[in-house]
Amino acid sequence: NRKNVPISSIMLGTIDRATLPRSDFTAGKYLNASGDIIPKYFAKVSEPSDFIIGRGIVKNDGKNRQIQISWVPKGTHFEMVIQARFHNLLAATDKIEEVLEGLHVESNETFERIISDEMRLSVMGGSSAV
Repeated sequence: NRKNVPISSIMLGTIDRATLPRSDFTAGKYLNASGDIIPKYFAKVSEPSDFIIGRGIVKNDGKNRQIQISWVPKGTHFEMVIQARFHNLLAATDKIEEVLEGLHVESNETFERIISDEMRLSVMGGSSAV
């Protein structure tokens, strides 16, 4: 029962990993470096890197969004790790399940905006986003 537990915010965190060939690696091959979320600067980056962005302060803005992407060498491959955090304040009338579902939807949409078709098709074995 929510009345007995004072919950003021809720956060959904995700971690996605991919092992990618290092021989012809560029970040733009696997990430959508269009400038929407990932800056165009990263499109041609081929060396180990980190990318960290955040926006919003939960107390002030009611939400905070964080994305961290890194790729590190592991022998002949890179291990890419995408971590995301979606954090919202809760109003007294909010239903936790509904807020969490909204964060889940936003998380999936953000992930689809971050990855490239190459990542989607060749690494994940999925179809192109429309």
